[in-house]
Amino acid sequence: MPRSKEGFLWTPSSTKTGLETDSVLSSTPSSKLRDTYDVIVIGAGFAGLIAARDLSKQPGLNVLLVEGRDRIGGRTWTAKELGEEFEMGGTWVHWNQPHVYAELSRYALHSRLKTSAGTLAAERNAFAPPSGAVRSVPPDDVAAAAQRVADAFFAVDGRSSRDWMPFPHDPLRAPAPWRALDRLSVADRLAQLPAVPQPDKDVFDALVASFGSAPGSETGFVEALRWKPSVMVT
Repeated sequence: MPRSKEGFLWTPSSTKTGLETDSVLSSTPSSKLRDTYDVIVIGAGFAGLIAARDLSKQPGLNVLLVEGRDRIGGRTWTAKELGEEFEMGGTWVHWNQPHVYAELSRYALHSRLKTSAGTLAAERNAFAPPSGAVRSVPPDDVAAAAQRVADAFFAVDGRSSRDWMPFPHDPLRAPAPWRALDRLSVADRLAQLPAVPQPDKDVFDALVASFGSAPGSETGFVEALRWKPSVMVT
């Protein structure tokens, strides 16, 4: 099995740098390289691989794909260690992600998807509100709180998220009534809900941060509105 220089593995008995992965591929031999190319694609990540593939199918185009790492895949690659497969950058995928799922289907990978352990019922939740000590929260209480907030959060002026964004995968298509809400952050929208208890808002804000990789004050409300049909609570 090829091994990348990236990654680190620790076990109680040993440590090592570099992980086994199918992503390590040999470069084109220098004897087969051309002096000039019509297109040079820099980076063999998800976008670079697809761009190079599609361009190379066009008649008359000579395409060179350049990658600085010792493997392809960019931020998304799979390591194989200890008899298991570890995703080193990728998370979940869904058929609501049309471009990603199209590539999975193209290479018949959709039949090899695994159910994420993250979808299993949590045994214990710990929550640290902005002010206060860490406390344990029953998983059912977290889900119920998130649902209560979501019901109010996405229902702006009595209209549903689908009313505000009728085409979430093509949001700029007219009509686009969501533009009237584009100035709001998630935190701004939560502040418009005085009837919702603050502890529930804190839980919801933490969940949004896990999707947006930023606190609610830095995540656009419209972006959360776009996620809602596929990944937020319903």
